[in-house]
Formats: sequence, C-alpha cells, structure tokens
Amino acid sequence: FSPHSRLTTFNVSAHGSNGSRGQDLCSPEQAQWESVTSKLVGLASVPFSILVLPQVITNYANIASGNAAALSVISWQGYASALMGNTLMCSHFAHRAERSAVNVQLIGIASNLLVLSQVLYNTMFPAIPSILPGLAALTLLTAYFGVKLKAGDTRQYGLVEQLPGWASTFLFTLAPLPQLVQNLLNPQGLEGLSVGTMLLALTGNALMVPRALLTKDLVWLAGTTWSLSVAGWGQLLSMFLAKSQETGARYLNPPAFAAITVVMLAYLAFVLRQNARAQHSEPASPSPS
Repeated sequence: FSPHSRLTTFNVSAHGSNGSRGQDLCSPEQAQWESVTSKLVGLASVPFSILVLPQVITNYANIASGNAAALSVISWQGYASALMGNTLMCSHFAHRAERSAVNVQLIGIASNLLVLSQVLYNTMFPAIPSILPGLAALTLLTAYFGVKLKAGDTRQYGLVEQLPGWASTFLFTLAPLPQLVQNLLNPQGLEGLSVGTMLLALTGNALMVPRALLTKDLVWLAGTTWSLSVAGWGQLLSMFLAKSQETGARYLNPPAFAAITVVMLAYLAFVLRQNARAQHSEPASPSPS
C-alpha cells in the first residue's frame, strides 16, 4: 500500500471533490459503483450524527433518576481511544480529498466528547499513571522518526505520511475492546448500554466499507471492517449472550440478533460482488475526436 495510491482503477480528476474521478476511461459499471460508494459515505454521516444520542439519553435518564453509578459500565477508555482515532483519521482522509469521510470523523470527535463529558463528570476520573505507557511509546516513536528524518533517510517519509491513518486504525482497534471485556465480565451492567448506539455504529461503518474497497485504502478498510465486526456486531453479540438476573431474558432477543447478522452478511456479500464486478469490467472505449 502506497500513501499516494488512493485510486488505482480510475482516472483521477486533479481538482475533484470527494475524490471525484475522470470517467472517460471508466466502464459504465465502474462509473456507477464510483457514484454509489461516494453517496454511501455521505449517507454514513446520518447514523454517525445520531450515533451517541441513544446512549446520551440513557445516561441522562440514569443521572436524573439518581443512578449515576450506571455510567460506570461505560468504558471511558474506548471513547477516548475513538476520539484520538477520529482526530488522526481526519488528517488521513484530508490528504486523500475524501471530504465526506472527513465530515464523518469530525462528527465522531464531537460525539465522543459528548459521551466522555457525561461519563467523566459523573464518575471518578481514572488515575493519570494508566496513560503513561501510551505516552512513553508515543514519545519514543516520535524520537525515532525525528532522528531518521534528520539523518536524511528519505525512505521514512512515506511511512511517516501513513502514520496518522495507521495510528488511528490502531486506536479504533483498541476502542471497542474495553467495553466488550466489561460486557463479558459484568453482563448485569448491560442495562446501562444502548442497543441503538451499537446498531448505528454497525450501520455507519457498513456504509463506508464499499468506498474503502473501491479506493483500495487498506487503512480505511481495516478500520471500517474492524469497527463493523467488533464495535457493532461484537457488542450486540455480548448483549445477545447475556441475560438479566431479574427477568432471565436476554438483553437482545434471538430473532433480532439473527436478523441483524443475516442482513449484515448479505450486505457484505453484495458489496464484495459489486466491487469485484466494477474492478474487472472493461473500460469504455475512448470517444472518437
């Protein structure tokens, strides 16, 4: 993966917005899939815009009823990691002129800040030493590349250019894990989580997968598929597996979980098929001058 090879199938328009491409050498299938994926990324801003609202409303209800302790089930580490990931990913997408994707990341920054402010204000802020290992690793990494670049090792520039994207992917990889572990270890705390937020996370990331495939952006593809499968479906799986001690009912009933799983798999199969058709279709013949 080269940081400059955002598009390898299409003729790139030099000043296009949203990664627009010149379509004179595209097949009809390529041009149509290009248009569809661009619109899907724009559409992804809708679920991401309201992503945290179900969780924020649930938090507010718990706080208003004097049950602020219910917020302790929410992993602040996950939201903080996602916040940093959104910030870095803005740089990655801005470099690739994916404006709709940049907007999605900006929405993510605002959303994560909103939930973090609720959780940290109403629960005990974690000890500072817990973030020291990460800060130490970041310092060492910065020093390493600083020395390399100062020594004139130009091979490092390409890697440095990719760092925001890969760093954000790493953070997005970590983001859902604390919450998932919390769900499995303390299933009774799932009453404080919102199924709606998880469904919106699954939907938003699913809408971005086609564009990531089309542009052959490994950073984007890795982040969206991981978030789709773990932050979305994985969290729903934990709610399906757990049962309430009071009622004995699952936090997510089997028919709903089965329907979500089937729709997700069918959608991904459709996306893979359409992308393969577009990538292997013959370019249109040049128009006679």
